[in-house]
Amino acid sequence: DTGAPVPSDRLALLQGLPTAAPEAPDAAEAPVCRCNAVSRADIEKAWLDGARTREAVAERTRATTGCGGCVRDVGALLSGMRPAPVG
Repeated sequence: DTGAPVPSDRLALLQGLPTAAPEAPDAAEAPVCRCNAVSRADIEKAWLDGARTREAVAERTRATTGCGGCVRDVGALLSGMRPAPVG
């Protein structure tokens, strides 16, 4: 009824018994680019390694080189990243 994921113990759900909450997926490991299985963590690693533009990230991770559906998401991730303060 609520649209929440079904718990692994479906019998307990049907019997009205308490069930463990399903584990939320790690946002950093969720795919940003499905064509090339590139996660947010992969993009952040590329950025930390010096890839500051979408083209540089694409060269290192292959994100945005498939269907192009993730171009906006990759751009948004890059615009939200800031260099660490020096000192």
